[in-house]
Amino acid sequence: MARREIGPVPYEAFRQRVRRHRRTDVILAVAALNSYLERVNFGLAPAVRFPNFVNPFSLGGVARTALISGKDHRGQPVEHQDLVEMCSYYANLAEPELENESGPEWLRNAATRMAYEQSGYQLSAMENIGRTLPLPVSYTPLTLPTINSV
Repeated sequence: MARREIGPVPYEAFRQRVRRHRRTDVILAVAALNSYLERVNFGLAPAVRFPNFVNPFSLGGVARTALISGKDHRGQPVEHQDLVEMCSYYANLAEPELENESGPEWLRNAATRMAYEQSGYQLSAMENIGRTLPLPVSYTPLTLPTINSV
């Protein structure tokens, strides 16, 4: 199968691509694939080669679009290739506001967008787990003062 090149995709085309399927099916498929990718990262599942644009960022973009714009009365099922194509659309979204800028302003806006999408994935799993550890350890039960009756 020949690989087709995709250029900048308008958001509306991406939105329509996601809307072909039931919202619930898209969300469940994204959750399943993201879970599988995490299991692969921890060596708990066999690795399958995906294109580099199938990642947590693009899956998050697909899920957000499904939640915002999707409908549950669609009939087309979500196949593996559909998710790959939706991620491809997301990775190639046109950014008209960034095309019209230049210089330091462009760099600041581009970096802000990337940091927003990727900041949650910059920490390792152990750092994320470690942040929650003090919660049960330092928790002290609420004690109410007793009121003595006279």
